[in-house]
Amino acid sequence: IRSRSARNMVHAASDYCCLEPVTFDNGGGTVPPLAVGTCQLSLPVTNKENALQIAIDSCCSRYPGGATLILPSERIITGSLTLRSNLTLHIPPGGLIDGSHNPTEYPLGPPLPSYGTARGNARNVSVVHRALLYGPNVHNVVITGGGAIDGNGGVAGWWALEKNGTLLYQRPRLVQLVNASLIRIANVTLRNSPFWTVHLVYSQGVVIENATILAPRDSPNTDGVDVDSSRDVAIFNNTIDVGDDAIAVKSGINWFGRNVGIPSVNVTIAHNRIWGKAIAIGSEMSGGVSDVVARDNLMGDPTGSVTGLLIKSERGRSGYVRRIRFERNHLLNVSIVYSWIPALVISDYYGNHKETNVTATPQIENVSFIDTRVDFAEQIGCLMGLPEAPLRGIIFSNLTIGGNHTGFACANCIDCGICRGPGSTACAFH
Repeated sequence: IRSRSARNMVHAASDYCCLEPVTFDNGGGTVPPLAVGTCQLSLPVTNKENALQIAIDSCCSRYPGGATLILPSERIITGSLTLRSNLTLHIPPGGLIDGSHNPTEYPLGPPLPSYGTARGNARNVSVVHRALLYGPNVHNVVITGGGAIDGNGGVAGWWALEKNGTLLYQRPRLVQLVNASLIRIANVTLRNSPFWTVHLVYSQGVVIENATILAPRDSPNTDGVDVDSSRDVAIFNNTIDVGDDAIAVKSGINWFGRNVGIPSVNVTIAHNRIWGKAIAIGSEMSGGVSDVVARDNLMGDPTGSVTGLLIKSERGRSGYVRRIRFERNHLLNVSIVYSWIPALVISDYYGNHKETNVTATPQIENVSFIDTRVDFAEQIGCLMGLPEAPLRGIIFSNLTIGGNHTGFACANCIDCGICRGPGSTACAFH
């Protein structure tokens, strides 16, 4: 930062944070066109007096039309950070934003309006912990650089607290963007999130590419990317291996989701390498989901297992899922560990809830599985609609199965699969 007053402002706030002007090669395309100034964070850095947050705020204040903050190739321990508009957060190779183990460094706030309550096993469901990287009402934000962000879900005890039922408040997400637009997350590693890893809420114009998203497969609810009441999202060329859905498209839950009424629309999921659990829509889809394309994704490994392509809902959700296209996806092995989930699933009986409200039933229609290859599956597929709201227009074309123990189960489905005829409510798969 050129001015002495700005320099003094930063040093007065913290002796551990230093911003200096640097030159930055734009040949790699990591600085967006709006960037008009670059700052570099120098060592040593600790979380004393919120040094990294001060650096973000100072750089964005100096360059409101577009700021690039370059972090050092070192570990920076921090609590929750608030992102700003027109910001490129550049984490270089060797750089690490390391989430604090102290829960008090993740402020508490109300649950999302489309959820109304905390998720998971928290004892107090009226408030939730804020994400490690939190971006409310921001635009033109890039997170990139080749470095990593670690939420320390295991070593900080978040997963254990969830599993043993002693969690006080809902765990923080790793990255959460709310009411955001024009977002790019690229060329970074996101790992060990306490809860969902990347959560896009009420947002639009988001690209997630060439990212690596990791968490142990037994870690609870560590979804890779959750697209939630958001539109115009592209997720491609990523490697994802986590403890829950690799990619899920959602839109709020039950009355809260219906009341907010913001659907997820126009989502493309392509050319991703997925391990463990795979691609899902729902089960929280009460605001509606439409126009989703998942294509050319490779899932699982020959000796391990993967869940398949899953649309999940239940009575009481209401909402709709329509115009969904799964195309040229390859599932290597859907077996053993996740054998209770077939390779290709659309079910209105997801979960163990006993909702009896037949006036709030989900509508699922116009879903196609095209050029899908499954090397092996314990069960090929399951289509289970509700009597009062059958599935409609579920089509399979050029499905290749290398091996399986059982075939399809189908109930309450009209014009689905290879059917006996138009208007048939039972499917005859061959």
